[in-house]
Amino acid sequence: MTLTEVLTGGRESPRRTGDAGRTMRVGPMMGLPGLLAGFGVELAPLLAEAGLPSDGFHDPENRWPVDRLLHLASRGAEAANCPHLCLLLAAPVGPAALGAPLARLLGGGLSVERALRGLVMNLHLNGEALVPALSTGPDGARFSIMPYALHRRGNEQLEDFALATVANILRFLCGPRWAPLRVTFARREPADRRPYESFFAAPLEFGAPLGAVVFDAAWLPRRPVPSPHGLAAPVPPPAGEDLDIPIRARRAIMVGLAQGNVGVDAVAAALGLSRRTLNRRLAYRGTSIRALVASVRFEIAQRLLRDTDLTLADIASTLCYSDVAAFSRAFRTGMGVSPAAWRDTRPPEEA
Repeated sequence: MTLTEVLTGGRESPRRTGDAGRTMRVGPMMGLPGLLAGFGVELAPLLAEAGLPSDGFHDPENRWPVDRLLHLASRGAEAANCPHLCLLLAAPVGPAALGAPLARLLGGGLSVERALRGLVMNLHLNGEALVPALSTGPDGARFSIMPYALHRRGNEQLEDFALATVANILRFLCGPRWAPLRVTFARREPADRRPYESFFAAPLEFGAPLGAVVFDAAWLPRRPVPSPHGLAAPVPPPAGEDLDIPIRARRAIMVGLAQGNVGVDAVAAALGLSRRTLNRRLAYRGTSIRALVASVRFEIAQRLLRDTDLTLADIASTLCYSDVAAFSRAFRTGMGVSPAAWRDTRPPEEA
């Protein structure tokens, strides 16, 4: 199991480059029926509305389409009148819910950093709903998450669940004394911050370019606290799980944007390919680095314009444009309107 099977529970078909075939394993979200029941919300009507089977929660190995599960989570939050429902849902997700394969991956690292980088490496070879990146800087270590695609509903619920689970993973690796320095969210501030303050016990920053858990980099060289008996070191997934090259390249682009470095050379290096080989393999699939970079930038721009109050300058910087003018030209080319005009006519979240 990869990191995002914990965060979103699923694995994309290795033969698809789009969104339609992506599914999510229900296991980490098995607590949803009980959670909704505690709010007096019936699950069956919500499942029917989302187009999901009535017995979907009978088996943790069931797999559902990403968009439908996010629709369910979003409608569940509305029905319960609890915007932070997925924060509550993620709160008990720990080693038992993560499953033995991921526990081995986490606990088998010689250091916290190697365990986390093993997860990131594993994710790069598998398609999921989120792309993580681990980076360090003057302000500490940062484990960031970015949606693989822009969803019609449930983006806030996905981010809540993902960041809460990332925090749980870090607590699992580092022990009860670990605490984040701050947690950032790529969306507007909720009406009530108290559930987030209680869960993360750290400063919160909403309207940030990326969702991330920031922590003291001094934890990285330490050996994972759990170190359960018999846990093996992380290993790459079997070759049959390798993604199509456009998906792998797209994810490498997302990580590069999170780290401020995007381009054909950076993507080729991340994938362990020469520039010529990468270009040839993408051309065979009918695309190019230029096209993939444009697509990724465009989707992230839409999400940040819609879900945050970041300035155009901040968004342009996040997407590695030279300035606002370059960002605006690229956005207008894709949408036919300026980013400011698009933001003014767009609701906070599409129905």
